[in-house]
Amino acid sequence: MNPRSGNLLFCAIGFVLGLVCFKVLESPSQLVFDPTFNFGNVIWAVTTLLVAGVLATYLQRQTQSDRSEKELLLRHLDQVLNAVTEFEKFKEGGHLTAVNASLKTLSMKCQSIHGILVDLKCPPQVIESARFDTVIRAIRKLATETPIKQIEKHANSASCSSEVRDGIISLASEKRSLLDNKIQDMKTRILKAQLKINKM
Repeated sequence: MNPRSGNLLFCAIGFVLGLVCFKVLESPSQLVFDPTFNFGNVIWAVTTLLVAGVLATYLQRQTQSDRSEKELLLRHLDQVLNAVTEFEKFKEGGHLTAVNASLKTLSMKCQSIHGILVDLKCPPQVIESARFDTVIRAIRKLATETPIKQIEKHANSASCSSEVRDGIISLASEKRSLLDNKIQDMKTRILKAQLKINKM
């Protein structure tokens, strides 16, 4: 049950109870206490208590289910954040295969959380908050794309934005700064997604 349905249910129950109280208080002279037991009244009272108990149990279980669902989603986003932190050690460069492997892990975790939110039919704004594909593409471009012609021409130049030698990629300071900005942007987006999921 989503929060909106729960709120509507509680409002409906509150309205009915309020209406009953109003009718009772409107004509208190009609309140007659009969000391004798009526089998029909007993059945009615027991049925009412049972319905109330079932409703309370259902609402409690639904609340616990929603809470568990949120905790699982938040835990999954923590894993995405951990993958970003793992990748962060490559922001100055590293073995190209390791960089690509780290990016692939991050990308798969991001696709997974987005797919789960879609399957659960979460609110559109929550699903959108967990779309990280554009920032991952930007990170991949900064971390792995190398201007081959520029490297061949300016192999030892400070203006060269990245260089690959023996499978190791090295990023120039300007490119490292841009990559670091994108990584921090990714962390901020993850935090925003966590906050939106927490408010569901």
